[in-house]
Amino acid sequence: MNESNNVGMLRNADNKQVLYAINFMNYVELIKNPSIQHFTREVLVNYSPNYFWTTSASKSGKYHNADECEKSGLLLHIKRAINMSLVLMRGLGWYDHMGSTVKVEKEEDYDVVLSAIILHDLLTAGFEGREKKNGCDLSTDNLHPYYVREHLRMKKINYQNEEIYMYKLPFFDKIMKAIEGHYGYWSVMPHTANLENAQSNEFIVYMADYIASRKLDTWFNIS
Repeated sequence: MNESNNVGMLRNADNKQVLYAINFMNYVELIKNPSIQHFTREVLVNYSPNYFWTTSASKSGKYHNADECEKSGLLLHIKRAINMSLVLMRGLGWYDHMGSTVKVEKEEDYDVVLSAIILHDLLTAGFEGREKKNGCDLSTDNLHPYYVREHLRMKKINYQNEEIYMYKLPFFDKIMKAIEGHYGYWSVMPHTANLENAQSNEFIVYMADYIASRKLDTWFNIS
């Protein structure tokens, strides 16, 4: 994908899904650090499974909104989680007093949060070709938060004019830990289920994903 144009990887996608993908790529521009932005874009363009761009966020509809249970609903869910993370970072004082600029000391964490949220469900149904299925439909693999590190660590990327393995990027581990912890208390692995030890960026990723996964009527249906 030439970001907006290279959507040839969307095999069997309709026009609506292609537009969703193009719009989704625009969210990468929110990341301020050029290296983290490049990494995030590189993963989406070259190392995302084809289903990532077209699948729903949920088949059961138990938690997610109805529109997230349709085709490309996963992208819609992630965009909502991104917007929620921006609200949380602003509310936690990561911006200056005018609320328009991220504080210098929070810039890397801000970018880590955005990259982690954009990529947190990259392998939601598992590795391409080995997807978890319920009948003919893809289903969520509860180990997917841990697959992303394995999937990417030995992939090569250009960093400061040198081809290196992704795991050597100075921010790689931070982003992976935030992805691995996005299930929070519901994590399969005990070390990511213990939120008391979570870094602030990890906690925001978890909370943004959690809130974005709730049905909207559960927030506003108040008598």
